[in-house]
Amino acid sequence: IRFRSFADDSDAQGQSVLRAIKTVMGENRAISLAGEGEAPQVGDLIHFGPVASESIPVIVASVERGNDNTSIVHMLPAADEMHERTAAEVPPTWSGRVGAEVGGSNAEPPVPIVKSVRSGISGTGSATGLRITLKPGAGSAVIVSTFEVRHRLSGSGTWLTAVTVSASSGVVNLPGYASGDAVEWEPRSVSKDSVPSLWGSPRITTIGADDPTAPNALNSSLIVATGGLGKADIFFTVAPTEENITHVQFYSNTSGTLDTGTDAILAPIDVAAGGTYTRVHGDPSIVTLVTNGNFSAQASPPTLGSNWTITSGHADHSPGTGGSISWSVAMAAGEEICLSVMINSISGGALTPRSTGTLTETWTTAYTTPGLKLQSHVAGSANGTLGLLAATATVCQIDDLAAYKKTAACLSQGDRYYWLQPFNGVTPGPIAGPFLVTIR
Repeated sequence: IRFRSFADDSDAQGQSVLRAIKTVMGENRAISLAGEGEAPQVGDLIHFGPVASESIPVIVASVERGNDNTSIVHMLPAADEMHERTAAEVPPTWSGRVGAEVGGSNAEPPVPIVKSVRSGISGTGSATGLRITLKPGAGSAVIVSTFEVRHRLSGSGTWLTAVTVSASSGVVNLPGYASGDAVEWEPRSVSKDSVPSLWGSPRITTIGADDPTAPNALNSSLIVATGGLGKADIFFTVAPTEENITHVQFYSNTSGTLDTGTDAILAPIDVAAGGTYTRVHGDPSIVTLVTNGNFSAQASPPTLGSNWTITSGHADHSPGTGGSISWSVAMAAGEEICLSVMINSISGGALTPRSTGTLTETWTTAYTTPGLKLQSHVAGSANGTLGLLAATATVCQIDDLAAYKKTAACLSQGDRYYWLQPFNGVTPGPIAGPFLVTIR
């Protein structure tokens, strides 16, 4: 028999007890337990039957702690055949796709919808631009891959090669036209299976129809550009008849080849017909540091060395003894000093710029030919004198000498070109120039 024995009234689980009984032939109303051990109590539930055993492969699922150092073992059938089948299974190659591939379609996509049409400066930023934006037509049974737009000048009998763009973009730019051209165009859709739709209804767009009237070019005879010390001055007048000019843009570079995309300088200047205007490019505060550099006075400054004289608005050196002509110019180490001088004539020897005082510093280039000479030098020390040293045999005549300390706003010395372009709102006019100046 099997029954459950409880230690006391607080023991809710108890312990399973198995006892063998003495068997007697026939039917009996009582049983006798064999051996020693616990006996069931009155009212206990017992299981009565023959003793048997069974061997079943199991897997221990968990072990639960019981009373009095006992454990309750929870087991599940081992199901070895399941593991054998799992090990023998060869899984197919993984794919994120579900279902079979769908074949192509011969269905035509609908004609595309025109979202917008823009042209000219006001619409595209270019006077010759024509930009069309498309989207797929409603209720398409197929995927639209691209859009095509065929085009031609209105009245022309031949369509030009269609422009193709992806449907994801939908923006079509038609090239090859000028402002004022009337352009006829038609759009269509093309499916991913290369099936085109019908061509859409023809449309005609005049490029730049919404742009203001283009202004005339500025009169070049009314434009004056002059070079100065680290700067250029630009003077111009708008003719009284030019009512279509609202503002003027300036351009400048040192190459002489204009690129309006990179060469714009200064802010555009608002103008009116008949007005006169001035702009400074560079540092307007620069003045020469030398006194009497034009030699209008024969008295000092400058300080004249051997064989130097001032006569009739110029300085001359005669051969026989080398000497310098110099001015007091305070310099600090690291300052860049710019020099310009007109050499009217020179022969026999060289004329060398230098700064003296704390340390004699000979500048890079000595002069042996006539003309306007430009040079800069970074001071290595705090010298106080700037001058030109003539060699013993040098015969020269100089004029219009100037020097200044270069600032961040100064233009570099040398030739520079300027252009002026009138605008009427966003519409540009012809460009005047180039005007060549020399920055001293």
